Amino acid sequence: MLSTFAKIMLDTFRNTDVIGRLGGDEFVAMITDSDQQNTQDILDRLAKAVAETNSSMNKPYQIEYSVGIERFDYDTEKSAEEMIKEADTAMYKNKKAR
Repeated sequence: MLSTFAKIMLDTFRNTDVIGRLGGDEFVAMITDSDQQNTQDILDRLAKAVAETNSSMNKPYQIEYSVGIERFDYDTEKSAEEMIKEADTAMYKNKKAR
C-alpha cells in the first residue's frame, strides 16, 4: 500500500515539487511556486487518483490519507524540519475535525 501511494504521489505532483517519505505511513510534499488555487488543483488530482486506485485494485483495504497545508514564503528562514512540523500539526487538526 505504501509503494502504491508513493507512486500515486509521484504521478500526481509536479516535477518541481519535492516528495518524500518521512517514515512509517507519513509522506510529505513540498509544493513550490504555488498559489492557493494551484495547490487545491493538485490536491484534487491526488484525491481523484486515490479514488481511481481504490476502485480498481482488488485488495481488502482502501487507501486513505490526511492532508495538512502550511504556506511559507520562498525566502522563509524556517528550516525544512520546522516547516514539516507545522504542516504535520495542520494535518492532525484536519484529521481530528473529520
